[in-house]
Amino acid sequence: MDRHGPPPPTPDALRDRRLEKAVLARANRAIAAFPGYAKLRRAVLIEHSWTIEDGLMTPTLKLKRPAIMARHAGDIDAVYAAHD
Repeated sequence: MDRHGPPPPTPDALRDRRLEKAVLARANRAIAAFPGYAKLRRAVLIEHSWTIEDGLMTPTLKLKRPAIMARHAGDIDAVYAAHD
């Protein structure tokens, strides 16, 4: 590990349900005071950050939701399909 943190996880590690559960637990602790309907139930972990350069953020660091939804449509559909 260098001063910038550990290397990024492998694609296989990102699909590991245990890692997803750990991320969800941490996120849900952070929003514990929110109403129950705001609780996160699934997460998709991806290999890269969203950036201005890849078109997923504006220069003022706002998310470009339509672009994100288009880029990750397969992942989003898979989450909802698994929920059925």
